[in-house]
Amino acid sequence: MNRPYSSYKDSGIEWIGQIPKDWDIASIRALCYLGRGRVISNKEIANSLGEYPVYSSQTTENGMMGRLNTYDFNGEYVTWTTDGANAGTVFHRQGKFNCTNVCGTLKAKADKVFPKYLPYVLNLGTKCYVRYDINPKLMNNEMAGIRIPLPRIDEQKNISRYLDRKTTQIDDLIAKQEKMIELLQEEYLAVINQVVTRGLDQNVSMKDSGVLWIGQIPLIWEMRKVGRSFRYIGSGTTPDSSEQEYYENGSIPWVI
Repeated sequence: MNRPYSSYKDSGIEWIGQIPKDWDIASIRALCYLGRGRVISNKEIANSLGEYPVYSSQTTENGMMGRLNTYDFNGEYVTWTTDGANAGTVFHRQGKFNCTNVCGTLKAKADKVFPKYLPYVLNLGTKCYVRYDINPKLMNNEMAGIRIPLPRIDEQKNISRYLDRKTTQIDDLIAKQEKMIELLQEEYLAVINQVVTRGLDQNVSMKDSGVLWIGQIPLIWEMRKVGRSFRYIGSGTTPDSSEQEYYENGSIPWVI
């Protein structure tokens, strides 16, 4: 890996490792004002035709669960999920918006930290601080104590802009690959459908199968119930959970 800085030092934080010698380490408490969203019900959202997004604990749609006519936050913030499976997931927010009570908020202190830098660095380490009691949680007091590497403000901006460009490029490539996979899956199903309903001879005479999802089949083919084609139709079983050796270091496949 390329190391563009002349010298490094140990950060003293396990998930960070070494950092450039002239970088600092600072806590979120020292860099940001911490806040929290409020309880926003699905009914409140359903009764609104507003324009201001409501962010919640979900990560799909950039964490947005709906819109309201009013807003609680206005400006540049960082939010994170405090509760549930996505606890510790961090986002950059800009403009007028709302947060539910399962979102914490960070407002960068002037000249302390570049807001867009925070999600990049925090998403590397927040999962280390999530408490897994009954429900995963990363509350404000845990977030406040997280310490992160801190280059100069101008370097934070350069890092953020570089990562913005790279993530956009990667997201574009992923979208193209996903579209290609979707098209290949369609072709895969089309080929199977064509062969299992027409056979390999594409010029064969056809007849109606009498089954809607099958359509036409070759004239010389017949339709038969599955029950008439197999000697026995059964189902699997679940190994006895009291026999722990069935579940440990096994070599026999178990299809579920």
